Amino acid sequence: MEQLHLRLEEPGWLPRWISRTPLKHPAFLLLLAFPPLADALHGLLSITHEPFRNAYDDFLHDVIPWAYLISPMLCYCWWRRILFLIVRRTRLNDRGSLVLCGLLIPLLALQVYAFSLETEESSWRYYASTIPVFAAGPAIAFLLGLIHMQRRQKRSLHGFLALGCSLSWLLIPAMTEAAYLTAGQGGRNNWFSVIPFAGSAGEGLIFPYLIPLQFLPNQGSMGFVVCCLLLAALLLAEWRIRRLSLLSTLTTLATIVVFLPFFLEWSNFILD
Repeated sequence: MEQLHLRLEEPGWLPRWISRTPLKHPAFLLLLAFPPLADALHGLLSITHEPFRNAYDDFLHDVIPWAYLISPMLCYCWWRRILFLIVRRTRLNDRGSLVLCGLLIPLLALQVYAFSLETEESSWRYYASTIPVFAAGPAIAFLLGLIHMQRRQKRSLHGFLALGCSLSWLLIPAMTEAAYLTAGQGGRNNWFSVIPFAGSAGEGLIFPYLIPLQFLPNQGSMGFVVCCLLLAALLLAEWRIRRLSLLSTLTTLATIVVFLPFFLEWSNFILD
């Protein structure tokens, strides 16, 4: 019975508005994939043929904004499907999700410590990095995603936020570190952008987080506190009303709260 909901609500590789309509035709899928592939091509040409300025570059710039919408949507569906397959193949149960939670919470606490340490002593880096640098983001992404996928009961706003945060931990830290290592401050000629879909998804994920922050009192400590309180009220209300998993709800809330201060520095670094 533990895995019954996984079989009944098996997610697909594509959104329902594609997989259950005539839009699943290969011709449409090719058209849908064109902007992300054009973004990856533009990133490659910008690095290998700098300066890359001509009519073809102007055409790619007109196409690229669509990649920031399409790539996060597709990567979200693919990531959800991958997590589902892992949970089903490993037969992850309630006890296993508790073990994962026991690994996730100390890792999040370490990130809070890393953030305070980086901002006080390592301002030369222009942003706070995770600990360990390349492993922390994917580790948090997998732990949160697997906990939620094992505990999920129905489609919900909490589920969307959990998987969206999980995907953000997977892509945005990697994109930021790649920008720092390959381009320095400002993120120009970032080799991460050459990766089809993942590169444009990383940048596309930045904008949904920036929109609600614009309506907060300020982007300092008060704005951060207000955002966390609103998020906590929203998730806990949905948990209470819809009888969702408390473990998944609390771990999602903790992971987003830790993610937000990192995100403010990452987004400033990438967009500068």
